[in-house]
Amino acid sequence: MSGSSRTVLLKLSGEALVGSKKFGIDKEILDYLASEIHKVKEEFPELKLSLVVGGGNIWRGADYEKVGMDRSVADQAGMLATMINGLAIQDSLEKIGIPLYKRIDFSLLETKIRWFQFDLIN
Repeated sequence: MSGSSRTVLLKLSGEALVGSKKFGIDKEILDYLASEIHKVKEEFPELKLSLVVGGGNIWRGADYEKVGMDRSVADQAGMLATMINGLAIQDSLEKIGIPLYKRIDFSLLETKIRWFQFDLIN
């Protein structure tokens, strides 16, 4: 890759973060993934790496739709699970010295969040 810049998109399944646990996030898995990403960055310093992480280890919208929850609401909850996982992997990466730029788009949740705030205030 010498002399050129390449971008790689790495998609991590939220379910991969469970590790040996039944639910949630296994810190050992986070640290392992961060160390593997660090190795790649050391070997290919010119590589631009983008990371996308899912939220299936915390919430699966399709499962809640099956029991009667509105699918759009269930999917919005899944977006929050994705953000939680993103923050967790960010922490592990930053602790080993990998600087990163985080992008979270709250616009999809904005209407629902405002509604909850309005409902709670009144």
